[in-house]
Amino acid sequence: MAAEFRPERWPRASYPDSAGAQRLPGLDLATHGAKLAQERLCFPLRSQQDLLPLFDHGALCLPHARLPLDEVLACLPASVFPIESSLDFLGKALVGLLSLALPEPEDGLDGEGADFSSPRPATLPLA
Repeated sequence: MAAEFRPERWPRASYPDSAGAQRLPGLDLATHGAKLAQERLCFPLRSQQDLLPLFDHGALCLPHARLPLDEVLACLPASVFPIESSLDFLGKALVGLLSLALPEPEDGLDGEGADFSSPRPATLPLA
């Protein structure tokens, strides 16, 4: 049996008015989105088209935010489907929100031409 998203079972830090949401940006949006998905959608979700019942007038309306369709689809790209349950939705939405919140890599930090060699010797001295 698939796990159901039950917010009353989550620790208090998972709610948007708590300190936990401040430490993990997007947690409140992902949690509310998963709850709305549980209410409005039939799992498993096979494609982005299955998300359309979540939207009212082209936006996902949550208690503290209104997310346009294109932003939600950027958080949940076609590559994350299928989504098997509301708990799976929560995890994938949170990862998507966090990935959008990350800053763009600076020059040399994207792995292209970066030097990952260690300044230390490959072996440690035994003395």
